[in-house]
Amino acid sequence: PTSVDSYIRSVRVFFRFLVLQGVIIQTPCDLVALPRMSRRLPRNVLTESEAARLVEQPDIRTDRGVLHRAVLELLYSSGLRLGELCRLAVDDVDTRKGIVRVRRGKGGRDRVTPIGNSACLWVRAYRELVRVKKAKPGEQALFLGPQRGRPINPQVVEQLVRDCAKQAGIRKKVSPHVLRATCATHFYR
Repeated sequence: PTSVDSYIRSVRVFFRFLVLQGVIIQTPCDLVALPRMSRRLPRNVLTESEAARLVEQPDIRTDRGVLHRAVLELLYSSGLRLGELCRLAVDDVDTRKGIVRVRRGKGGRDRVTPIGNSACLWVRAYRELVRVKKAKPGEQALFLGPQRGRPINPQVVEQLVRDCAKQAGIRKKVSPHVLRATCATHFYR
């Protein structure tokens, strides 16, 4: 069904082009129905207890642990994509209103996404306790890498998620995208 759907959509676009060019008067594809597609949920979605165990893994007694907790809480609470998280600027997260402004999201679009109280708390703690020590003058990125004070690397976040999942005893393959799907699934319930 997926392939048939793709072929029909391609042919439709082609016939619409022919109509616009004046080659034909009407497209015959208006009468062709698309096949019904089943929607599947991702298989690796975490349960609520697994998600809670995951975000509670970092050692919050250390600066690195506070950074990791803030990253995990924000990923789980907002459903941000990995690249969106890494591109966040300090001003993009409003912890008083509980929102994140995502700039240049998928398709180059901007959007505003709500975040939970726990994510707000940990982002605020990270900004006030850790980021102020690491940020170089003029640096706008919210999350800074643990060593040099530059924007956090996506591979670092991917490894962080995998390591915390392993420490939490989660046997599923966990990635930032799985946290995105988990957020959406838990929000939908």
